[in-house]
Amino acid sequence: MRNVFPKTGVLDDHVPVTAVPLEQQYVLYAAATHPSLLDLLTHWQPWLPDLEWSEMAVYIPALAGAITVLVANGQVELFLGEHGGEVGLVLSPDVPDVVIDPDSWWSPAEGTTPETALVLTPGTGTVPLPQRHPDVTVGPGIGHRRADA
Repeated sequence: MRNVFPKTGVLDDHVPVTAVPLEQQYVLYAAATHPSLLDLLTHWQPWLPDLEWSEMAVYIPALAGAITVLVANGQVELFLGEHGGEVGLVLSPDVPDVVIDPDSWWSPAEGTTPETALVLTPGTGTVPLPQRHPDVTVGPGIGHRRADA
């Protein structure tokens, strides 16, 4: 995944949003609005109401890569803890192992999904709305996958 942000962690206002990989756009937006890994995954996947976990989990590697890049750049921090418990900062070297593990995103056993939070670091700046997925279009009501995708 390419690195489009300066190492300072400040978003460059001159970099068009289209130059930022879509996965990174969604991670930054999630960190600013809906910080859990599961929320990020839910907003990332092409919204279809009957998706099973296995169909959503295929998107984890791309999002995990984006999280890893943004943490390494100092733009996002990841916090993790047991369900219902306190969360603690995941150190940068440990982030790749945590975010690639599907069990960090969701657990089928009720009440056992870990508490997670993606947080923008100070100085990251304003985060624009991410672009729409190219394979999703908006119809009456809620988005759906294009027939030709």
